[in-house]
This record gives sequence, C-alpha cells and structure tokens, in this order.
Amino acid sequence: MLADILTLPLHQITYAIFIGITVGALMTMTGVGGGVVIIPALQLSFSMPIVTAVGTASIIATLIKINAALNHIRCKNVNWHHVKVILISAIPTLIIATEIIVRSAANPTLQPFTERFVQGCVVITMAGAFVSLYLGRKTELTSSSKQTNTSAALSVGALSGSVLGTTGIGGGVILLPALKNILGATVRQAVGSSIVIAVILSGVTAIRYSSSSQSNIAIGLLVVLSSFVGVKIGIKVLEKTSDRALINLSLFAILTSLITTVIL
Repeated sequence: MLADILTLPLHQITYAIFIGITVGALMTMTGVGGGVVIIPALQLSFSMPIVTAVGTASIIATLIKINAALNHIRCKNVNWHHVKVILISAIPTLIIATEIIVRSAANPTLQPFTERFVQGCVVITMAGAFVSLYLGRKTELTSSSKQTNTSAALSVGALSGSVLGTTGIGGGVILLPALKNILGATVRQAVGSSIVIAVILSGVTAIRYSSSSQSNIAIGLLVVLSSFVGVKIGIKVLEKTSDRALINLSLFAILTSLITTVIL
C-alpha cells in the first residue's frame, strides 16, 4: 500500500495532504468535513467517479473520525443516549442503501443512472443541511430545554443511515443540525455525538464499497495520514472558538462544497 502511495504523481500527493489537513480540522471543530467536503474535493482533484468518491470518502471519514471521536469522548462532548437511539434505526437503513448503490453501480446498464442519482442526492443533501443549519442558527446555542424524543431520534437515524449509505454524507450535515435543532443537544454535544455515530456508519459504508472495488485506498490513506495534523489544529481552535463561530464555519463549509458539487 505504501508503494501505491509513493507512485502517485507529486501534484496528487500535494492535493491529498491539503485535503487531509483541511478535513481533519473542519471535522474536529464542526462535525462537517466527511463526505460533504471530501467527495467534491476528490472529484475535483482526482477526477473520481462519484460512486468511487463516496467509497473513498467513507474510508477517510471513518479513520479520521476515530481520532476525532476519541478526543470528543475525552472532552465529554458526547450524549450517549442520542448515539444509542439513532444507531438502532440508522444501521439497518444504511445497509440497505449501500447494497442498492453498490449493486447498481456494478451493473453496466444501471451505472450511468446510478452516478447521476448519487450526484443528485449529494446536492440535495447538502442543500437541505445548509437550510436546516441556517434556520436553526439563531436558537439557543449553549443550552437547551428540549427532552430527547425517541420517535424523532429513530427518524433521524433512519434518514441519516439511508442518506449516508447512498451519498457518503450524513455525519455532520444531517446529524449535526438534527441533534441540535430536533433533539436539543448543545453545539458541542451535537458535534461530538455526530462524530461518534458517523464513525460507525461510515465504517460500515467503507467496508461495503471497498469490497466492491468502489474506492481508492491509496489516496484515502494519504488523506487520513495528513488529517492528524488537522485534527490537532482543530482541537486547539475549538477550545477558543465560540459556538456561533462554529455554526458559521459549518455553514461556510457546506455552502462551498455545495457550489463545487453543482459546478462539477
């Protein structure tokens, strides 16, 4: 695998390092940065087909988020009840969605339609997440009087599982606003919990896509190695950044990725 990385052109190695540092920092600070940033970055930098980009992004997101999740657990930024309830419904829908996409992408007749479908789902998911986070940005950012609604949590899980399995997106852009606006988590709890949930969901997605050769492992690992620098930067900045600034940063990251994906 190291040999595969070393055979990459210098400009691709540079792109991968830059993507890794950026994604590591963004993901740690905001929970956004998995599929929402990585997928358009991979398409733009490496001309990857969308399904391959989803598979590669899932590998990257899983490995980066393990490190970020451990940091948030140590900082007590995780609501374990939210995590448990959401995963109950997210895992089954995730498995179904990944199976449909992988099998369709492997079928020469269905592949063109599958590529267009996934690309469209990515755009819709990004747009919906931006609107949700934007509309909820003026609500109380540091505390909440809402109680966890189990039905709502199960619905959030089912939606995030199906969307993440289809698009590789769902950790930050769906779970983050849902945890904050629907389940009443604080911003830091929403970030920490969304990352822990996404580690598991992205891991399942990565395994299924990679088993069908729908990923570029060499580029994925290089991005992951570079991300450790970004995670350290993100943790330091997070401690000194207001909740409102974190929300604004999330909005900027989602909007930039959305514009890039539409252009692509």
